[in-house]
Amino acid sequence: MFMAVASFSTLITLLVMSVYQINILSSAEIRRVNSLAQILAPNVTASLIFNDKETIHELIEPLAHQDSVVMVSVIDEQGDEFTSIDIAENAARLDKQALTKTEASLEAYDSYYGSLIIYTDDSSIRKHVSFYLIFLGAIFIAIIILGFFLSLFASKRFIYPILRLAAVVNKVTHSHDYSIRATFSSFDEIGDLTKGFNSMLETISLRDNLLESTVQQRTGELKKANIELRDQAYKDSLSGLPNRRYIYELINEVSKNSETHTFSLLFLDLDGFKEVNDTLGHDYGDLLIVDAAKRIQAIINKGDTLARLGGDEFTIFLENVVEPCVIESIANRIRYEFNKPFLIRDESVHITASIGASSYPECGKSAEEIMKKADLAMYDAKSSGRNCYRFFHASMLEKLEAKKLVISDLRQALKNDELELFYQPIYNIETRKIDKAEALIRWHHPAKGVISPQDFIPIAEENGLIVELGNWVLQNAIANVRVFRQNLCPEFCVNINVSAAQLKPEDNWLSELILSLDTANLGANAIAIEITETALMTDRKKVVEDLRLLKEKGVEIAIDDFGVGYSSLSYLQQLKIDIIKIDKSFVQQLGIDSAGTTLCKTIAQMAKNLNIKVVAEGIEDEIQLEMLTEFGCHFGQGYFIAKPAQAKKFETFFHSFKPAHITPRNALREDALL
Repeated sequence: MFMAVASFSTLITLLVMSVYQINILSSAEIRRVNSLAQILAPNVTASLIFNDKETIHELIEPLAHQDSVVMVSVIDEQGDEFTSIDIAENAARLDKQALTKTEASLEAYDSYYGSLIIYTDDSSIRKHVSFYLIFLGAIFIAIIILGFFLSLFASKRFIYPILRLAAVVNKVTHSHDYSIRATFSSFDEIGDLTKGFNSMLETISLRDNLLESTVQQRTGELKKANIELRDQAYKDSLSGLPNRRYIYELINEVSKNSETHTFSLLFLDLDGFKEVNDTLGHDYGDLLIVDAAKRIQAIINKGDTLARLGGDEFTIFLENVVEPCVIESIANRIRYEFNKPFLIRDESVHITASIGASSYPECGKSAEEIMKKADLAMYDAKSSGRNCYRFFHASMLEKLEAKKLVISDLRQALKNDELELFYQPIYNIETRKIDKAEALIRWHHPAKGVISPQDFIPIAEENGLIVELGNWVLQNAIANVRVFRQNLCPEFCVNINVSAAQLKPEDNWLSELILSLDTANLGANAIAIEITETALMTDRKKVVEDLRLLKEKGVEIAIDDFGVGYSSLSYLQQLKIDIIKIDKSFVQQLGIDSAGTTLCKTIAQMAKNLNIKVVAEGIEDEIQLEMLTEFGCHFGQGYFIAKPAQAKKFETFFHSFKPAHITPRNALREDALL
């Protein structure tokens, strides 16, 4: 292609130059002949005047030697040919060639005598053109040959490397293989281009390798993150066990995908775990959860699944196990292992397990149903005294419905003024007077009659309604103690019970209590609160601070049912308790069981040493009162002194009370108060 273009360009150039040369030669020839004619004209004119043909012949004969002159004529003034010369060898061309006529006037002294005519052809020009064309042809051939060799040289030096480079580019483009390299063949610009191209490929290759490495790293990190996210979604972070979501999806998947498949679910709750958290700290509780999980895992089969629902609750998925005897055997093995102490950081920790069970498909088709019924069975086990096992029964649902009905009715009772406070006197053994009373709630149900607190207080605690109920008790106790201080005794004190469920920080029970006392402006020691030992274990620091604020407001703190919960001498000092109340279960053993007698005596002596007052609950006869007085108890409370009574009847009792009334016969007269 390059050669064809070069040849065509050269040929055009030669043609243009040939035409140009012909025009130049033609013009030069005409000027030459004109010059000859002008030179000869004066002499020929003189000869013509004298009619001297010989002389004219001699003058014009030299023209015959000119290559291009064909004929020379001298014309007289009449226009006739005076003489002429025909060149013999050129005569044959007269009729065949187009001749050029050159005419010069023969004049002398402004007189016209004739003309000199010279006929010429282009033979001279053609000679020159032929030579020129031969010369140009030679040059053309030389140029073509030189161009051919130059093109070969250029192709080898420039074009071929570029084509090879282009082939490498094309190959890299289609294969995306950046490890391919172009061949380096020279040190000129093409070599620099090849070097630069290879360097670019090297950079791209390194970048791709780095990118691939980065992608692989990111892919690995993404897979790891996905695994971690799955673990977070389906695993418990503390124990490493499957979590609630996992076990729910497992139950739903098994129940939906296999109609013939059977399984059972154990719902396990740790008894006493909260006390461990509250007394030893949450780090101990976390370690206990991990150890408990390991202990359960060692008991169940490999095909079974242990999951932690949260807190101290576990579930066990028992595949292909529905026989009650097998389920009970597994539950009892777990209970047996949990009766053994756990060693947590050199501390011996004792907990037990309450276990409920349900099975598929007898107890439901969905995870929610099966889990709910196992949960109900577990709560029934807890209600039965803890550390036991229960399988779901339809009666448990009936109990649940009954609880829901109690809660619904209790909400209405708060609105409809169905609740009432009864007051049981607290007898001051030292002064032989009554200056305290415990407020006890009663529910007058419009259909069921009087409902005992034992039948609705625990349900209210479970449901959270205890907070509203506690506020109702507080407001009514404040109203009654105001009347008692006016009508009975200026320093009269009413004790109200505070549930552990009321001590939650989010319920703001303390601020409500302090605000009510400030608003009532009753003075110091008008209200005392009775709190159980178990309640003291909830968030010890918060409870200590709350009770300290109450004491600053003149509120006495009493520990109710002392000895039946988690007894600890440390909290008696930390909380600066004012009163401890010996539980009636110990008082009723006085004179019957030596252990009970010793225990009551020990508690009274300990309280004396700690400068804490003692109230003995559940006094039912004179002997018990005399023994408790001998032990150093400060107060007594029980049916032997008086039963709980409505506020008005309590006032009547107070005015009629005398120490002599405390006799066995008086204890039997229930109609005196109710």
